[in-house]
Amino acid sequence: MKRKGDIARPDPLLSFFMYKGQMPQPPDPANLLFTNLFVRRERTETLHILSLGLHAISENCENLLNDAKLLLDSGRYSRAHFLIATADEEMAKIYILLDACKLDFTRHEGPLRRLCRAFYSHVEKYAYNQIYRSDIRDLQQAKELFHIELQRWWPSGFESGEPDLPHDTHFARESNLYADFIDFDQAWWIPSDRYSQNYFEMLLGNNPFETSRRAFAKIKFSLEEQLLQEGALDILNAIFKNNYIREDMTNDRLFRFYDQVAEAIEKTLNIPQNRFNESILRYWPLYHFLQNSP
Repeated sequence: MKRKGDIARPDPLLSFFMYKGQMPQPPDPANLLFTNLFVRRERTETLHILSLGLHAISENCENLLNDAKLLLDSGRYSRAHFLIATADEEMAKIYILLDACKLDFTRHEGPLRRLCRAFYSHVEKYAYNQIYRSDIRDLQQAKELFHIELQRWWPSGFESGEPDLPHDTHFARESNLYADFIDFDQAWWIPSDRYSQNYFEMLLGNNPFETSRRAFAKIKFSLEEQLLQEGALDILNAIFKNNYIREDMTNDRLFRFYDQVAEAIEKTLNIPQNRFNESILRYWPLYHFLQNSP
C-alpha cells in the first residue's frame, strides 16, 4: 500500500527505452559535490555553505561519538568501534573542507575535484586523520606519511607465512560489522565483542574512543571560538588562495601565511591569535598530495 508522502518511482521498462537500451546511472557524488560547492555559487556563497557544512558535520560527529559511548558502556565493543570509525571519517571531512578553503575556487579546479573525491573515500579520510593526529616536522614528511596511509593493500611477501593485509579501515569498519569468509584462515569471521573489548582495554588511554574524543575536542574548541564561521574562513581563503602549497614550501613561509591569518582574524573578528594557533585551522595543507597519491 502506498503511503502518503511516498515518491513515485519511474517505470523501469519506460526508462530502458527512453535511454535507448542503456539504463541511466546515478550522478557521481564527488562531481555533484564539486558542482554544488564550487560551480553553482560565488565565492562568498561557497564560504557560507562550507561553514554550514563544518557545523553540520561536527554535530553529526558528536552524535556518533555519543552513540558509541552508549554501546561501549553496554559492552557492545564491535559496533561501538564501527561508529567510532565513522565519527573519525566525519572529522576527516572537516579537514578536507578546510583544505578546500585554502584554494582559489575559480583557478584550482583539479585539487578541488580531488578533495571532493576524498570526501567520499574511506582510505583518504583515514589518511587525513592520521596526519592531523601526528607530530609532523614539515610538508615533506607530511607527504611521505600521507602516501603511506593511502596504501590500500599490504602484500606479505613471498612465502612469508603471513596473510596479505588490507587497509586499516577494513579492521575498524568491515570487520566490526560484517561476517565474512577469510581466505587465509579458510574459516568464517564473525565480529566479536570479546575480541574488540581486549583491543580497547589493552590500549588504555590510546584506545579508539579516547583518541577520537581528543581529536573532536579540538574541533569543538575551534567551533566555540567562532573559527569555523564564514568570517574566519573568508580570511583564511583570502590569504592562502594565491599561494598553492607543495611539499617544497619551507616551514617559515607557510607559518608566515598562518601568522597573517591569525593577525587578520584578531583585528577583524576580535579572536585572539593564540586561539587561532590552537585550532584545527592551523595545520599542514594536504590537498596537493592527493594529486600524485599511490
